[in-house]
Amino acid sequence: MITGDKLLYNLDNLAKHKPITADVFLTDLCNNKCPYCTYARYEERLGHSMTFANFKDYAEILLSWGVKGIILTGGGEPTLNPDFLKICRWLEDSNIPYGVNTNFNRFYPIHPRYLKVSLDAWDESSYQAKRGVRAYEQTISNIQKYADLGYDTRLGIQALITNPDDIMPFYTANKSLPVDYISFRPIEAVVGTVGRDVSRDIRLLENLSKNDSRVLINYKW
Repeated sequence: MITGDKLLYNLDNLAKHKPITADVFLTDLCNNKCPYCTYARYEERLGHSMTFANFKDYAEILLSWGVKGIILTGGGEPTLNPDFLKICRWLEDSNIPYGVNTNFNRFYPIHPRYLKVSLDAWDESSYQAKRGVRAYEQTISNIQKYADLGYDTRLGIQALITNPDDIMPFYTANKSLPVDYISFRPIEAVVGTVGRDVSRDIRLLENLSKNDSRVLINYKW
């Protein structure tokens, strides 16, 4: 239910002005320190996390409004919520489609419709430079471990591009990962007034996508 064509396949929701999916922020905590993160820059992280009971109440309200899928994401890292696994298991047991946006520094054997890992880097040094911690190898190990579960989850990695020179190192280092897609986000999708010319980024990504259908250009923040 949560796919790139969700508008096409949910025209009934669109016609009735009803939401299709809902993003739910499970916590304001994060175990990364990404310099581009708006939430880290403008919010004081107070350690607030949504309880399972509150999540269940909110989810049932959203479903009553016609929402067909829930995305666990946030101004923090969703896996840091103490009830994260309990929330995922409830969604699975209730047959509620859900997706997860995560840095996946922590491994969980969950079964969402999609699992998108914000990776950004190609080795430990670049991970620390871009995400503020040294967790590249751990994250790569978690991605491989998850793929080995054999779930039908759509598994992908993502890089936020701040410099076109980062595209090929990221792709070269990570292209052998057992993922369904490799998503790149040009920086202008985050800060529209940055003024950076992204034409070189787009050319590089379009050329990559010609040879690797997993390569996607994502303009949605």
